[in-house]
Amino acid sequence: MSLWRRAAARFAQEGWHAISLDARGHGLSEAPQGAYTARVHAADLAGLIQALNLGKPALMGHSMGAATSATTAARAEPPRR
Repeated sequence: MSLWRRAAARFAQEGWHAISLDARGHGLSEAPQGAYTARVHAADLAGLIQALNLGKPALMGHSMGAATSATTAARAEPPRR
């Protein structure tokens, strides 16, 4: 997570707001039974975007976070481009 803290600090210097998602089953979040697929994480991320009323945020991630971001964008209604 320290990589993202440094990135968030840099984004803030550029006037952006950064939000880090502690994905289900990772970090300090709960790990309920079931598969943790990109679709599951994308649904969680889409719910966070909606709950925070973020509209069309710029998404980024590394490894599973990149798959989650891409899946979230691809499944958005209307599609985010």
